[in-house]
Amino acid sequence: AAVYIAGEIEDAPRNAPRALWLGTSLVAVGYLVLNAVFVYAPLPADVAGRSDVAAAAAATLGGDALTTLLRIVISLALLSSVSSMIVIGPRVYAQMARDRVFPSFFEFPVGGEGSRAPVASIGLQVLLASLLVLFSGLSALLSYLGLVLSMSAAGAVACLFVLRRREGKSVVAGIGYPVVPAIFVGATIVLGVLASVQRPKEWIAAVATLLSGLIAYRLFRRT
Repeated sequence: AAVYIAGEIEDAPRNAPRALWLGTSLVAVGYLVLNAVFVYAPLPADVAGRSDVAAAAAATLGGDALTTLLRIVISLALLSSVSSMIVIGPRVYAQMARDRVFPSFFEFPVGGEGSRAPVASIGLQVLLASLLVLFSGLSALLSYLGLVLSMSAAGAVACLFVLRRREGKSVVAGIGYPVVPAIFVGATIVLGVLASVQRPKEWIAAVATLLSGLIAYRLFRRT
């Protein structure tokens, strides 16, 4: 999320990397701790075949009261995720417009007295999100969006190799290049393939979305 709004962050060269390190560390630690609780708190028989493993673990540790509290926390976490996407999503459309791969209508001024909110981009995001909600259930939607986002992230990281090939060592690729980005891209693709076996419909929809993006990109580049 910090990357998407780096152009609007004060002292971005200093604060954006700090946000990346801090955010990634907190999420990683929280994820590992939660999964440890999910695995070790309930009995294996209590979670076998269940999708609501978190609720089962909470019920084992604190009964109905903790289960209710956990559901509230999960709802707030989803709400915070939605909030961040409302902020960063329209900035992506606006940057695409500045790069001339999206209609200029979605640009908006940043910084100074003329700065304003990306109204057109927010409207587009509301429309797209509403259509997705109307035509899909929550479980399928989360799987589909997870696949699209992970594949997009893998594509973005893979661009490091392209930039380094085109522009040489002048492109800063970060610590651990090329091993770390190669592991990330490879692992993401493997996980995506495994997910496609379990949810082929969502996988097809995700691939169709990415292909439509490539087609749209080519069309905008030509015009």
